Amino acid sequence: MVESGASIKKKTQESFRWSLLGEIFAKLATPLSTMVLARLLSPEIFGIATAVTIIVTFCEAISESGFSKYIIQKDFSTDEEYYKHLRGATSFSLIFSLLLMLAIILCNVPLSNFIGNAGYESILIVSSLQIPFTALNSVYLAHLKRNFKFKAVFFARIAYCLTPFVVTIPLSFFGLGPWALVIGTIASQIVQAPIFVLLSKKIIKPTFEFKLIKNVIKGSYIMIIESIIIWFCSWTSTFLATQFFDADIVGIVKVSNSTVNSIFSLFSTSFTSVLFVSLSRLKNDERSYKDVFYSIQSAAFSVLVPLGIGSFFFSELVVLIFLGSGWMGATHFVGVYSISFMITCCFNNFLSELFRSKGLFVHSIFYQIVMLFVDLIFKFTLGKISIDIYPYTNLMTNIVMTIIVLIIMNVKFELNLLSVLKNFMRTVLCSASMIPLLFSNKMINHTLFQTAGIVVCCVCIYFCVSLIFNRKSLYNALQYLGVRKRR
Repeated sequence: MVESGASIKKKTQESFRWSLLGEIFAKLATPLSTMVLARLLSPEIFGIATAVTIIVTFCEAISESGFSKYIIQKDFSTDEEYYKHLRGATSFSLIFSLLLMLAIILCNVPLSNFIGNAGYESILIVSSLQIPFTALNSVYLAHLKRNFKFKAVFFARIAYCLTPFVVTIPLSFFGLGPWALVIGTIASQIVQAPIFVLLSKKIIKPTFEFKLIKNVIKGSYIMIIESIIIWFCSWTSTFLATQFFDADIVGIVKVSNSTVNSIFSLFSTSFTSVLFVSLSRLKNDERSYKDVFYSIQSAAFSVLVPLGIGSFFFSELVVLIFLGSGWMGATHFVGVYSISFMITCCFNNFLSELFRSKGLFVHSIFYQIVMLFVDLIFKFTLGKISIDIYPYTNLMTNIVMTIIVLIIMNVKFELNLLSVLKNFMRTVLCSASMIPLLFSNKMINHTLFQTAGIVVCCVCIYFCVSLIFNRKSLYNALQYLGVRKRR
């Protein structure tokens, strides 16, 4: 099952295009559904659903993430050995998810009180039904990704993204409130299950061979711990908002965060999901390993940096388009989160993939714990002072962690730090060419169409300046996007 570096590089570029298509569809569908739901549901309802999601996603992180990473990252000597472990991962993931679902059902009252959702225990119970489906879907998804079948993943993503339009929005229109969000999420997971089985062309039958399951647990327990720590890092901002502020503010924090995340993950998820699979297969070929990493990261810089700067200056336009005029209070959050996500996607996410691809999950856990500790310090010292200061704590955390990331990349992975910084700064300087036009947009009131015209002008300016001063990285990005073929 060993492939050459050249073969994996070729599959990486082909897979990235399908991954990007899937993200484009998802990130078009998600904001569109959010645009409709934001006009049908109040921030308070989003806050209630968000509190429930905190508990459910924690259980999902335990029951599925570790096993899916194990399937992708582990080297198997034969196909037979691989499928045996795949069946073992399916078995334990299913058993574990059912136990977690049962725990939520039995402890629904104290859990609801813990997340500040007293009186909504029934919503928490029903939401837990999605956990087994998520766990099983993750194993099939890992199987497809390991084999670079991102075209199949693309079709599953389409089904997942269309479900809110068929289920969530109609239920919201008829006044079901938080129930609409909960039922829509469950339906999205259920719809994916038969599609994954069909696209895999193979039903992964669970096996209850104790020795095999024991090997799977032994090989993936550290990945499960990593997933839990990552969950804490991801949900710290939203959870502490439930402790510091009321439900309306929690809804704004959650929706602002998810909106910016949707915009950035359109590209960042496409880069990192393919990167993890590719680096996992190349971890024993140091030259090809570094070559693929530099290539994908420089392409990511060319897209994510101008996206972050543009979203910061056009935060009002982002809120108006994706959320509507009733959510203008989220403008400040969207602007700050845009810069924060830009830094995270360019550096922190890439370091995480380096750790995972090498199987250094203990290092990844330690890094995530440090990030969580830094974030908690900023949240409890500055974040709770004012809601205006709160989003800046995410930005400060990511700046501190980026410095640590660069040191680790240089010392642990022997990456050329100067090369990484030069690629990043070159992209920042090219993006700075848009700033005069961006400032003029801030200082002068424009109509929606005039603002859209300024956005187009900014894109053209960045593209032209990059062709002159950052041509290599821009061409690299275009090659991954499938716009320009490699010579």
